[in-house]
Amino acid sequence: PSPITRRLMRRRAYGRKLGFAMFAALSGALAFSILTDAGRDTRAAMSLLPDPDKVLFWTGLRVDQVEVSGQRFTPDSDIFDALDLPNARSLLGFQSNAARERIEALPWIETASITREIPGSLEVRVTERRPTALWMHEGREILIDVTGRELSALKAGTQVKLPLAQLVWMVRE
Repeated sequence: PSPITRRLMRRRAYGRKLGFAMFAALSGALAFSILTDAGRDTRAAMSLLPDPDKVLFWTGLRVDQVEVSGQRFTPDSDIFDALDLPNARSLLGFQSNAARERIEALPWIETASITREIPGSLEVRVTERRPTALWMHEGREILIDVTGRELSALKAGTQVKLPLAQLVWMVRE
């Protein structure tokens, strides 16, 4: 075909595509108008795309296993509560710094480290504080560490060989 013929064929093809696009757009607008009473009877529609956390879960980047080590006096349940796993569906959505801070806020925990291991596991290592004295407070014996942080109350009748801490109040003039 000659250059003029090719140009005419391209214009016709373009015209057909444009006509089809216009027909589809008008048909869609008409269907929307009929089905929703011109937009007055609409409702929320769900997105066709899945939640990104679900996609990561399906691809194997979910938290399947948690290994906790180093704790003796801190219950596993307290550490798991601090990890907040129900709100972290995938390894990528898991906020390890925030979880580490929550774990370190537990009474016995001095330091914590969290390592992500792909696919699907977390390793939590904690170092617990060492009790250095007993403190009598409101009729209870409480274990404290060297900084004076309360670790836990002793059960009645428990014998430990630690010095009894005395609070000294100093008043400056």
